[in-house]
Amino acid sequence: MTKQLVQKGLTRVTKLEFDLLSHEAGWWEGKLDEVRESGMIGLEGGRWTNAGAIGWIRGNDERSAEYDLALQDYAHKVALECLPIADGEGDVQRDRLRTDVRMKLASKWDRSRYGEKVDVVHGLTGGFSAALQAISERRRLVVEVPVIEDAVVIEDAVVVL
Repeated sequence: MTKQLVQKGLTRVTKLEFDLLSHEAGWWEGKLDEVRESGMIGLEGGRWTNAGAIGWIRGNDERSAEYDLALQDYAHKVALECLPIADGEGDVQRDRLRTDVRMKLASKWDRSRYGEKVDVVHGLTGGFSAALQAISERRRLVVEVPVIEDAVVIEDAVVVL
């Protein structure tokens, strides 16, 4: 199928052509391996646009999840490359830049493993806390109705004796 598409001299691959290619045995798995290895899908010598490829990937939930997992695998590979770069002997500024860029990319591609963790703590203090507590107390007062023990109910009316 790929040879047929190349022979037609297509300049851009359409969604239908992506669908046709994806049914070839091992084609999609090969593309995922490219992502795991280089972080990108090969754009077949410029025949594909990046937006077209990503649009086709994101058009299917299963395919999108597989692509995200491949990016996470690549993020792990990139993060592991940082230690040899940092331990190497060379231009310190350049090596620092190389490791920083790798870790930033890894943190975007796999937030759970390499992203910054943010803990949000809600601690109400001062006037705002007191105001909320006062509102809460007022609601309790409205809800709490005293029970009248010596009352007689007459057709939906309450008579106090």
